[in-house]
Amino acid sequence: MNNIHYTLQFFDYWHTGSGLSGGTYADLIVNKTKAGLPLVPGKTIKGLLRHAAEDLLEYEDTAISQEIIDQLFGASAEKRRGERQELKQGEIPPNKRRDLGQAWFGNAELPSNVAKQIDKERANHLYEVLASTAIDAKTGTAQDHSLRQIEVTIPLTLTGQIANVSDAHRPALERCLRYVKRLGHNRSRGLGRCQFKIID
Repeated sequence: MNNIHYTLQFFDYWHTGSGLSGGTYADLIVNKTKAGLPLVPGKTIKGLLRHAAEDLLEYEDTAISQEIIDQLFGASAEKRRGERQELKQGEIPPNKRRDLGQAWFGNAELPSNVAKQIDKERANHLYEVLASTAIDAKTGTAQDHSLRQIEVTIPLTLTGQIANVSDAHRPALERCLRYVKRLGHNRSRGLGRCQFKIID
């Protein structure tokens, strides 16, 4: 087993949500480290790459199979429901479960040598707030109570790693990393254009 190290470069504003509101500052704020620096959680990376693998499987990419997806990322929600039922009935022992998958996905964060140079005051300059509102089709004016503000992170390059990757599974994960072009909230509306690059 070995690790895949990568850079994640963003070319536009991006938002990976914390699920928290910033009150009057913004309706949605981004995930941050304790030092106030941006990150993309490992579970977000895992979900994104699983989605990429499922797309590639549909496109009949030769590097991907359902077996590889299940081994790397764990069984699908549907399979896990069936497995829980089998566990209740004693048909499979708990140590045979494959819920979580073989690979471990760490957070993507600023490189440590960069992070050390950014104090809390400077960290504030890594974020901006974008506002949007719904427009009434008949009047062409903003609809009442439709203003939304979202905190976004400026374009940056983060680093991360995927651990516990077998030689047999590495080509599939590398293919998934190359497939991803956008990440995070509102990626269908122009946010989060990005590129993963594997570090040799």
